[in-house]
Amino acid sequence: MRGQKFNALPAWVKRLSRFDLTLTICTALLLFISVTYIHGVGEQVQGFLADYGTKQIRWILIGTILSLIIAAVDYNYLGHFWWQIYLFGIFMLIAVLLFGQTINGAKSWIKVGSITLQTAEIAKPTTIVALAYFASQAHRKLSEFWHVIPVIFIGFFPAFLVGLQPDFGSASTFIPITIAVLFVAGIRKRYIIYPIIAIAIMTPALYFMLQDHQKKRIDVFIHPVSHPIAIARARKLGEKNELPIHCLEKMELMRSPYKYIDELILIKKTALQKNIEYKKIPKILSSSRPDKSFLYELKKNEIPLTKEEYYPNTKAFVSLKQFYLAEGWHARQSILSIGSGGLKGKGIGKSTQVRLGFLPQTVSTTDSLYAVIAEEGGFIIGSLVILLQLGLFVSALRIACYAQNPFGKYMAISIAVLFLYHTYINVGMAMGVAPLIGIPLPFISYGGSSIVSALICIGILQSIYIHRKGIESADKLTELKS
Repeated sequence: MRGQKFNALPAWVKRLSRFDLTLTICTALLLFISVTYIHGVGEQVQGFLADYGTKQIRWILIGTILSLIIAAVDYNYLGHFWWQIYLFGIFMLIAVLLFGQTINGAKSWIKVGSITLQTAEIAKPTTIVALAYFASQAHRKLSEFWHVIPVIFIGFFPAFLVGLQPDFGSASTFIPITIAVLFVAGIRKRYIIYPIIAIAIMTPALYFMLQDHQKKRIDVFIHPVSHPIAIARARKLGEKNELPIHCLEKMELMRSPYKYIDELILIKKTALQKNIEYKKIPKILSSSRPDKSFLYELKKNEIPLTKEEYYPNTKAFVSLKQFYLAEGWHARQSILSIGSGGLKGKGIGKSTQVRLGFLPQTVSTTDSLYAVIAEEGGFIIGSLVILLQLGLFVSALRIACYAQNPFGKYMAISIAVLFLYHTYINVGMAMGVAPLIGIPLPFISYGGSSIVSALICIGILQSIYIHRKGIESADKLTELKS
């Protein structure tokens, strides 16, 4: 009787009953943690963050409905309309460049009625579908160079449009998913290695194309503290040029010790050339701002000075304390938040870093929510979040093994790589092992577009699992037995 009742159910209900349990549980737990801690931040801060928990639930409901619809439909239908889906994503990226809103220096959001969308998040699943279908066609021989070019174009064109916003963090997410598709599709190794080498060579040049706030984020990541080798070299250089002991002691408190000593040597050399009294030079070099003291001395004695002879490098006199209070503030406070949580944490809604304003409240529910979770939930909840994210990654790889065709396989692997990349960058930002490039943590960070996009990806994975290899044969066998 039970079998007959089950067979009487609509086909789409039967399909949904075959959900991948591990994927579902990991997703549900991450969403529950997200809402819990976002609501906790809202209770502490109030103001504009007070209702973020409720808004997150609304976006989760919308994303869940879309996920269920996509899961119930055979994913192969997405392949039939791959270029329309891809063009929709491209259209949204172009639309935001023309009509979008500029927030935090990036034109990444577009307003549709009362809803604000981040189009880069929408473009991620649309690009994955296009990449996977195009690369999966039997006549595409990706071992041949000319067949690789269109795949690279499909993946990198949205990255280029997102980079124009400019949002280089979101733009970077299209690179790993493109490489993942090419790799599993059988591309020759040299077609991947050579572009990686080219990107590595071009990276220093691209640095100078970034805006100031983007450069500062990279600087904070690469050079968070004064390196012991830099201190040793600076001390040796200072002693060689007979700088005052006070300067050598102060050097260790500077953001860039070697630049600081090098600037003092230049000031000393220029002062001697301008016939400044030798006994005044140590006093100038030992002042809080040697460059200003030197220029003041020249002005007082009416001694001319050209920019070619000396032009002050103000960055050389930035101390570690000034750095931590400016560019390095966000990164350092995130690390302090995680460290202060201990094993069990301070409790939900009891983050002192957020409540006292040390961790910027504007990002406490988005880019830095993991730091808040680690502070309030401690090592236990912080580790649980990472394990659940790894659970999603492993589940997606397992589903790729079950896929009935290369199209499903490539989509599953692309989504797995996308989730892994987001997790590494976001958690890495909080821990100081990745640059601050503003990428959300899947199913955790607040944001309607990111939540809906991630749940759409889950729907695609569930569809691949529901329509996996051999499932149709099993259904027919069950019908014959009944």
